[in-house]
Amino acid sequence: MNVFARRTAKLRNLMEEYSLDCILITDRKDIFYYTGIDLPEDETGFFLFDGRNRTMFVSPLLSVEEMNKTRIVKIKSLKELKESILPGRAGFDEHSLSVYLMKRLRKSGVKWIPFSGKIKEPRMVKDEVEIDTIKRSVKKTERIFKGIEPFGMREREVAREIEIEMMRMNLKPAFETIVASGRNSSRIH
Repeated sequence: MNVFARRTAKLRNLMEEYSLDCILITDRKDIFYYTGIDLPEDETGFFLFDGRNRTMFVSPLLSVEEMNKTRIVKIKSLKELKESILPGRAGFDEHSLSVYLMKRLRKSGVKWIPFSGKIKEPRMVKDEVEIDTIKRSVKKTERIFKGIEPFGMREREVAREIEIEMMRMNLKPAFETIVASGRNSSRIH
């Protein structure tokens, strides 16, 4: 069983425990966790899981390949997604689904259950793929740090050097580069 099958098996168990018929996942990080599909930051996607079928709904302009047994549906309107949600209890991420979209997805026979915490719960314990990725990232970060001489540079100059080195190594940052020293190191970031 591959890592994504194991992750959706955890979702299936949560669905059974909370008597859900499907789960709609809209947070990009959760979509990536359960499918391996990495949506661009400016794109919206909808991952619908009914315990067996894994379907990703995306814009027709987006180039996304089917991955890990997740079917890709290019939708022109939310009506297509709405019609795919069968009557019953549907869990959803109330933190990433806007009120506007929630109103557009409402339909008779579907009871929407806020489920954000439970969707994210399996991500709290890292699996072997995540641990391996973290280890490789640390090694690459160490290589970047060894190549930079920060003395006499401003924080933003050091950050720029780090970003340039990441580009040279063809790496994608996990988050915004943070460089803080002196007084600035006590600020929450």
